[in-house]
Amino acid sequence: MILLSTPLLAAEADYFTRREDAPEVSAMLDKKMNEELNAAAGKVKNCSVEALRTELIKSMGGFGIAQIESWLDDNKEAKATGIKFKKSIYQGTMAEAPMAALACCAPLATYKGRVFSADKLGHFLHTGFEMYVVANDRPFLDEKRAPEAPPTDFSFSANKALIEQDAKTWKLKTRGQGATAVLEASQYQENNLWGKMGTGVYSYADIAANYEGYRFWSDLTSGDNPYFVCEHSRWKQARKFSWDEYISDAWDESINCNEYVSSKMKMTVMAASGEVLRKKGWPAKSCPIEPQKCRALVKRYPGALKDVIGPRCQELGLQEPTAAGSNDEGSKSAGGAR
Repeated sequence: MILLSTPLLAAEADYFTRREDAPEVSAMLDKKMNEELNAAAGKVKNCSVEALRTELIKSMGGFGIAQIESWLDDNKEAKATGIKFKKSIYQGTMAEAPMAALACCAPLATYKGRVFSADKLGHFLHTGFEMYVVANDRPFLDEKRAPEAPPTDFSFSANKALIEQDAKTWKLKTRGQGATAVLEASQYQENNLWGKMGTGVYSYADIAANYEGYRFWSDLTSGDNPYFVCEHSRWKQARKFSWDEYISDAWDESINCNEYVSSKMKMTVMAASGEVLRKKGWPAKSCPIEPQKCRALVKRYPGALKDVIGPRCQELGLQEPTAAGSNDEGSKSAGGAR
């Protein structure tokens, strides 16, 4: 089952200590995604949807660290901002969640001013596809059309059966019910080894990235505005991909605040992050550090608010503008149940 492998996937990030050093990667990230989409389409004949999905998962997905994450981590031009566990806000959590030391800390980058950690790209592309599977109650990939990668390619061949098995074993009441199933599956993950039972962290930001990934996979070849259309038995990219449609402040764990496995861990992390904010002179002394952005997030997820946005940001976002501030950047609705 994936549950046995999920610690490899569960990465945490410190959004406080070095967030101002996070590099702007908008142009290169959009370019990378469009290159991979184009390359995948070029390898597929007869407009096979399953083969197109297969090529994209092979090139950008993968357990442990998805290949799109590794690309950002290793990109010398991007210079994503990392930090060691011993210098992070999680340094005092070993007793409560020892796995946090192994999973910390994913590097940070910025997309048009929105801070996100590299692991969110994996949540978007790889976990997002897994969410697409449970949302539509369908097989992982078509056996006849999905080429097997070499056994050494853990990023793909070792995962195919695992994803299918795990998706079947999830006791989802809403399996096959679109976005509702995505949210239930994401909650399941964050309450188990992907989250609280692994690193001790329940990340609403991870759920936001999962949800946006599900939206992407849903629009790959279908819907009102698909990325690909079939022309002369070949896939043609109908529109350019832009991360601007998906990355929002909901991916930022210093705005979309985490929950923790225990009150002790919560207080430890809050104290450490609060000290960082105090030293930097931030007006806010705790998460969310930019409360005015919560209002836009409330507007963005009208049908999935309680599942995608943490309680504190929800509370602030639902207040009148005079109380919570006003910032509608990124407020374009990502919808509710699809």
